[in-house]
Amino acid sequence: MNFAEVLKKYRRSSGITQIELAKLLDTHQPIISNFESGRTVPTPQEIERIVEALKLNEAESAQLKGASIQQSASEPTPLVNERGISSSDLTKEFNTQILDLRNSINSISDRISTNGGDNGELASAISDMQSAIADLQKTSSDITAPVALPSKDELQVRLISTTNFDRLEEYRSGENKWFSFGCLFAGMLGGILVNIITGASISPNTWVVGGTFIVGSVLCFLSGYNYSKKATALTNKLTHQNNG
Repeated sequence: MNFAEVLKKYRRSSGITQIELAKLLDTHQPIISNFESGRTVPTPQEIERIVEALKLNEAESAQLKGASIQQSASEPTPLVNERGISSSDLTKEFNTQILDLRNSINSISDRISTNGGDNGELASAISDMQSAIADLQKTSSDITAPVALPSKDELQVRLISTTNFDRLEEYRSGENKWFSFGCLFAGMLGGILVNIITGASISPNTWVVGGTFIVGSVLCFLSGYNYSKKATALTNKLTHQNNG
């Protein structure tokens, strides 16, 4: 499994939502979503905080870290010179990570030998770390290969305020709520119409209640439609802002 799949598996098994994990890490839900979709990989410091937040054991922690290193190693490294990191320093960092992974493999292997029994989870962690070591070794050997750097314009990222995300969530929530109420009123109105069609006796109160349901349905659907328009307008604005 890649890092995104491992993180998603352990987060779900811990019974924690993306929003809850984001709060534990003092960040925002879109960041966690990027981790779990494979768009970005957390830093080693963030990995440690994730391990603490999810309360992972040694094997789970090793598997998560191994998958993270494996994914980082498999990504291209065109920004070495821009970051001011020499190839030799980066190679030393790779070698340090390889040594740490080998030490973790030895530690887990000792646990398997000592405990016996079903150690599928530990064996899977060892397999992931061995794959990570292979990727690190390959990347380390290719680190000095010439690469084409993207232009600064291509590297520019337009940040969107989290306030806009919160407002969009508020609009979507309002849209769903009022449309739900509208459907509820419409359903109750439908019940009255069925009684009328089937010839049931109709009292004056029935007409009053029916009129109330009609007015309630219309008002709820109008409110839901209004929130829907606001959400669509904000979505289009953010899309234009990000692409413009």
